[in-house]
Amino acid sequence: MLPSLTSTFVAVKPRIDATLRWIYQKTFSAKDRIAFYDMLAFLLDNNKSLQQAFIDMRNVVTDFGRKHHPYAVLLTDCLSALDEGQGAFEKVLLEWVPVQEATLIGSGILSGKLSDALRRASQIVEGKKTMVSALFGALAYPCFLLGIVVLMMHMVCNKFIPKLDRLIPREKWEGALSLLTGISEFIVHFEWLLLFSLLALTALIVWSMGHWANRKIADHLPPWSVYRAVQGVYFLLNIAALLRVNIPVMQAVNMLGETASPWLERRINETLHYMRQGEHLGLALKSSGYHFPSRECVNQMMLLTEGAGAENSLERYADRWLQITISQVKKTSRYLTAFCFLLVFGYMLLLLLASSDLNTMVNQMG
Repeated sequence: MLPSLTSTFVAVKPRIDATLRWIYQKTFSAKDRIAFYDMLAFLLDNNKSLQQAFIDMRNVVTDFGRKHHPYAVLLTDCLSALDEGQGAFEKVLLEWVPVQEATLIGSGILSGKLSDALRRASQIVEGKKTMVSALFGALAYPCFLLGIVVLMMHMVCNKFIPKLDRLIPREKWEGALSLLTGISEFIVHFEWLLLFSLLALTALIVWSMGHWANRKIADHLPPWSVYRAVQGVYFLLNIAALLRVNIPVMQAVNMLGETASPWLERRINETLHYMRQGEHLGLALKSSGYHFPSRECVNQMMLLTEGAGAENSLERYADRWLQITISQVKKTSRYLTAFCFLLVFGYMLLLLLASSDLNTMVNQMG
């Protein structure tokens, strides 16, 4: 147990209500976490104790108690938790950062290499940022074009179809012209229902990431494949960190299962089932049938976890797997971009074909 920190507090302890604390926790972004991890790792590398590092960081962000800052709330929570032991400290981390990062940092504390764990956590957060940026960046322009298409559909419904209806009876509309008006009217008339359905589907997909435990085929499709890959990186790094402090591999896997999502817990439990039958980690992952983190990764781990020195091999492979995952996400984002462009140009082509059909019909009437 560390000595009382009361006499060492320089800044005034922030007194905030539960609502404000919750807001600070939920808005503690990837950028904030990277800055926090990097600064803390830097101070620890310069022979600062964990307690003193937290105090110094809080003094900086609060200008030695002269102003309030959201970071100060986190740092004060961390300082208070140090008085209560490692379990309390990990509990505080779970309130502020994702469970995978908290587990990785907790593993670093156990191994006595906290600064290394912090840098790895920062590296993973940066990798996740890169993946998310790749996805959103690839979709931004096509989504803008899709918005233009929806506006064009409104123009077709409000300007084009009423005039066309007065010129040519609907029963004579056929081919591309009939398809164009049908699609445009459907989208415009049900746009709010479609938007609500899209939002509901998005929420369902986000929920299913960690809760749809028995999926197999979907794990090979985006966005579930991205989730599986990211979870795989955390799994490899955490296993390697726990093995470094001489925790038996079965106990290490079981520890990760205690804080896992239902999806990951299912895979860990299946892996533990085969490990209890005498199989090593890589073989147990393969026997589970879930191919987590991936079929290629499992085949590699069958070799990496068979002998001694598995923690070093797993750590190096986790770094490589993170880069592979980022490349896969960028590749997926290019496919999504191409799909959106196909939708846009498909509607444009339909407009041209409908115009051609309309000219033919007008000429026939004339």
